[in-house]
Amino acid sequence: MFKAAWFSRRFLPAEGGVERFLSHLAGDLGRDFELRIFAQIFSSKADYPGSDDILAEKTGVPDTELYKLRAVQPTIFQRVLLLPCALLLIPFLRSRFYHTLKKFAVNRFAAVYLKKTVKRSRKCAVVHSFAFGGMGLLAKKTAEGLQVPFVITPFMHRGRWGDAPHDIALYNSADAVIALHEQDKDSLKEAGVFPDVIRVCAVGIPPFSGDGVAFREKHNINGIMVLFVGRLMQHKGWSDLCTAVDNVNKSGRNMTLVMIGPKTAESENLEKYISKPFIKYLGQVSEEEKHDAFFACDLFCLPSVSEIFPVSILEAWHCRKPVVVYDSAALRAVVRNGETGKIIDPNSTALEEALISFADKRASFANLGPEGREELDRNFRIARVASWHRDLYEELITSGRESTQFNKRIKN
Repeated sequence: MFKAAWFSRRFLPAEGGVERFLSHLAGDLGRDFELRIFAQIFSSKADYPGSDDILAEKTGVPDTELYKLRAVQPTIFQRVLLLPCALLLIPFLRSRFYHTLKKFAVNRFAAVYLKKTVKRSRKCAVVHSFAFGGMGLLAKKTAEGLQVPFVITPFMHRGRWGDAPHDIALYNSADAVIALHEQDKDSLKEAGVFPDVIRVCAVGIPPFSGDGVAFREKHNINGIMVLFVGRLMQHKGWSDLCTAVDNVNKSGRNMTLVMIGPKTAESENLEKYISKPFIKYLGQVSEEEKHDAFFACDLFCLPSVSEIFPVSILEAWHCRKPVVVYDSAALRAVVRNGETGKIIDPNSTALEEALISFADKRASFANLGPEGREELDRNFRIARVASWHRDLYEELITSGRESTQFNKRIKN
């Protein structure tokens, strides 16, 4: 059985689409690979990239029989070694020397943990990072130390994160860079990633069941139920959705919004919205209750202006629910407008109009859920995605020592 080392900034029970996808993927690949997964954060508390590299709380690592989890969290001595990274947190320096300080911090982070990760990854035949920045560089240097192929799935949000010059250099040192769809591939190429190292493979989910009737009874929901699932970050549009649902109810229509997901540093004004009786914020719930919510809802909304490939859309499709999303190049690569979902202009007015249209003309949305389910079953089941990764690993393990990128890293 091959051994593989994974690196991720966050992992379950930290909640999020990426974290859930990695758990499903690890569960499937664990039948053929012995996975060792290194992560920094195992909780859904608000995190602050940069500062929590130094100040991160020591947390317990969840037990699992599917894979071996390893925490990348600082000892007191390592905190001292990481202190120079705090220069990045000083506003004056950050505004003037961001990229220089960030590159320094990323390199210091990787240097502090490298010896330990190489030791704990012994006999691993491939290293795969699902993170850029410090964790991504740590993964690359671990692969170099082991002299094995290096793969990265960067989840890059162009113009937001993951596209700094040192990140692009990291991607270009990999044997394979995984894009989630063709638009993501184009975005990586435009950012400067070598086209010949980019591979395309989507995310996926396994089948699941749920009890929508019990969920509605538990939360006393009547009428139309709209569901939002995601971390409460402003770019995900949760506040736009709250405003739109508020206006729909003011128009005399009966609509309940259920929001599931952890708070973040960008959800301070949440209280003013959830004081409304028709807006129910449940926070982070169990996987079972989240599944119940998907089966209970009438419509799933993700009014996000920055996504790559949201797992929540796949979960809605599994339950044959129509989805409404904000227009973006990435979401157009996932959702076919008028077929597997409705794509609208990215503003609360368009969102309100879509919700009113759903309330008044449900028949016009009737095909979206079933067609979404067909799309899911064809392309986005976790077994198919895991099989693709399995083939990639075996290809690189077999031919990695002759590959151009692999030899280039070793020589450098």
